Parts: sequence; C-alpha cells; structure tokens
Amino acid sequence: MKLIKNLANLISEGSKLKILTDKLGLSDYAAAYLDSKYGKLSIWIANKLIDDFLSNHPGHTPLHLLIGHYSEDLVGLLDYIRVGLNGNISSIKYYNLYQLFDAQKKWHDQLQIGSGKINYEETNKVILDFRNPDGLGYYWVDLDTTYSPEECDRMGHCGRASENLYSLRSFEKISDKFTLNKSHITASISDDGTVTQMKGPKNSKPSVQFHKYILPLFQLKNVDPDSDSINFIERFRSTYRPETDFQIWDLSKEDLMNLISLRPDLFDGLYNRYRLFKLGLIEVNPFDQMQMWFDFKIETDDIERYVDGNWVVRQIKDKGRFNSVRRIGMFETILSGDIWDVIDYNETYELSDLLADLDEINKNKIWDLINETANENSLEEIPTDL
Repeated sequence: MKLIKNLANLISEGSKLKILTDKLGLSDYAAAYLDSKYGKLSIWIANKLIDDFLSNHPGHTPLHLLIGHYSEDLVGLLDYIRVGLNGNISSIKYYNLYQLFDAQKKWHDQLQIGSGKINYEETNKVILDFRNPDGLGYYWVDLDTTYSPEECDRMGHCGRASENLYSLRSFEKISDKFTLNKSHITASISDDGTVTQMKGPKNSKPSVQFHKYILPLFQLKNVDPDSDSINFIERFRSTYRPETDFQIWDLSKEDLMNLISLRPDLFDGLYNRYRLFKLGLIEVNPFDQMQMWFDFKIETDDIERYVDGNWVVRQIKDKGRFNSVRRIGMFETILSGDIWDVIDYNETYELSDLLADLDEINKNKIWDLINETANENSLEEIPTDL
C-alpha cells in the first residue's frame, strides 16, 4: 500500500512539472522553483503569475517569467497560506496576484511579523540564552561575520560593520505548528571588547524593554584565547550615528547602580564619574578632588604661528615679475624691531598712555607685576602716577 502511494506521488510530481512547463509554458527553472516552494499549489500560483505577467508584458512568453521580481512577496504569501490560512486557500482562491500580496501583507502587519522567519532553524552559535524549556524567548547569537545579508533583511539596515556582528533574537509561538523568529538588536563588537554599534531595527536606538537582555553581556567573559580583553565588553566607541546606539547612560538609575557594583571599571575616568555625580549616584564631585595642571609646549618652529594668529601688521607689495603681496605678521615685526608699527599713531607714547584705557582692577594688577619684577631685580620701585 505504501509503495502504491509513493508511486502515485511520483506520477503526480512528474505530471505537475509537465503541466508547468508544457502546458503553462514556464522554463524548467521557474517550474522547479515554484514546485519546491509551493508543492501542490504551484500550478495555482503559476496561473496567478502568468496572468500578471501577460497583462504587463503582452506578446511575451511565460517561459521568461520574472519570478525573482516577486521573490519576497512569494515567500510572505507562502507563510500566510501555511500559517494564517492553515493551508486552506478557499477564501483567496479567486484573488488576483496583487490581492494575494495585499492580503498577506495585512496578515503580516496584524501579527507584527515584519521580516521575521516562520519555523526558523537557528544555526549560529548562541552566546547567551534566555529561552524557556520550550525554546521560546530571547537569546544572543554570534553571527561570526562582519557582513550578514540575513541580518540586513531582518533589521532593515546594512548588516555590515568593521567588527564581528552579534544579534539579539527571539522565538515566539504563533500557532500549534508554527513559531516566529525575529531579530531585535544588532551589535558590532571587536575582539578587544569595544562596542562600536548596538542598534535596533532600521538603525534605531534599542528599546528600553531590551535592556534586561543587554545587561548580562557586561558579565560575559571573553573566551578568545588570543584576546587581551578579560570581559566580552570593555568599552563603547560609536562609529556611526552614536545618538541611535545603546549607551550605558540609557540605563535606569537602578540598573546603573547594579552595573557599578558588578563592573566599576566601566565608569573609570573623570567624565564618567562626573556623570554619576550629576545623577546622584555618587556623593562627591570628582572635580573637587583633583588639581588640574597643564603643560603647554610649543615647538620652536611653531612659535611664529602662535604669535601671529590672524593678525597681519602690514603688507608689502613685491615689485618682482609676479607683482605679489607679502603679508608681515606680529612675529616678524617684533624681530625686526618695528613693534611700534603695530600702534598706528605718529606720536610718542609713555607707559601710562598705553594703560589709560584699562579698567582700574587690571591696571593695579599690571602695576603689581611691574613692581614685583623691579624688586626682584633690585630696582627702585616705579611710581604709579606716571
């Protein structure tokens, strides 16, 4: 009995492909594709495609049917028929192609399936698993690549980075027979534990609801024997649209306090401690605990640029063949002894004249400095009423 049934299936399979190629005029490739995807529904789908093809390409043969043009919609339609209609096409049997695609889109939108995969089989390495015994829930996988077309399709971004990609995914049950698998966050993390990107769908900032799945990454240890990093995540350094990346400061105060206790090294540095102080998570302002000293060094060859700035004292016309103009700055003026060219007057000025426009506080400070210098050099104190 089983042999007879298998033979019947083979005969049916052969006749189905023969109908697709000989009667409907499809190419061997198109026939094989539809048969592999739709099985017993392949002839029904082929007729829908042919009707659309002939209406848009009159006079052409279905042999050149452009299935690739509708590949994404055809996959979605198959999910709709299998899952949404439980394999029963009676309610959509007489729809044209666009009515079918519209129906499957509405179904996908209603279930918020988006670019999720029905009955997906995960083959990537799982690095953190939050799923229940039935395999439902969230988990992190190592995509082991810097470019993932699959993640690109799922998340609506380029799926590419200079560092290795990781994905937060989930399985959820949508019927007795089917599960839905979706990606929620894509992270780019280097071997030394630097997170360069951690984004949601379409390069959006990850939702707060996923923070509880991000936090365990900070407790994960690096298992790469060639890495100098002890922890899986050591630091953040955004490389593209940082405002849309997950950042530690997106966490709640409670989560931050827990993270500080677990990984205080993540908050090293003056900036991070000051952020904690502003949030009220530490009591002492780090700026009150430090003395700041600055060394300002100028190479000898660079002094001219620092002195000149954008100040051109005068310009000299070169009477040579190019008739160019040479600009003389402050530094060259000082070296030439023509410093008084800076003061555009013809009169002789005393020191008190140069200080006349200063306010009283600054004037007193300048006199103090002058007298201090004079005393240090055993000079007579200069009277301030010049």
